[in-house]
Amino acid sequence: MVAIMWVNHHHLVHAVQHVTARLLWSNLNLLFWMSLIPFVTDFLGRNRKASFPVSLYGVDLTLCGFAFWVMRWEIARQHQHDPGMSEYHSRMQLQNLFSAFLYLTAAALAHVSIYIAYFIYVLIPAPYFLPEKKLAADSDERMISRFAP
Repeated sequence: MVAIMWVNHHHLVHAVQHVTARLLWSNLNLLFWMSLIPFVTDFLGRNRKASFPVSLYGVDLTLCGFAFWVMRWEIARQHQHDPGMSEYHSRMQLQNLFSAFLYLTAAALAHVSIYIAYFIYVLIPAPYFLPEKKLAADSDERMISRFAP
């Protein structure tokens, strides 16, 4: 989870046009919730069949997903005059919000069935496994243009 988030965070940061206080705080918010993943994962690993640790894991991932949405919202504001990037960020914001909602749903369902929660936890990262192609391509283009003669 941390690796997937880190790679996507890395590509998202490359879309930043200028650093603002809101961007810095939204980034710190995301990094804080991401920093808790090893602890909630360890707690979950030690208590795999207990509903509270399974639920707590989902709550942390919910907060990570929401923090990703907030950070993307701030970056999307910087691209509001580029229709292609603006539409792209809007679509990805929906995906981030939907993922956060699914994590929250899984956290609640952990008290009904931990197996349903586990299934949702495994399912959600799939679309995020590969970094966002549009941001990766945009980042590569900017790097090339910096070093072009």
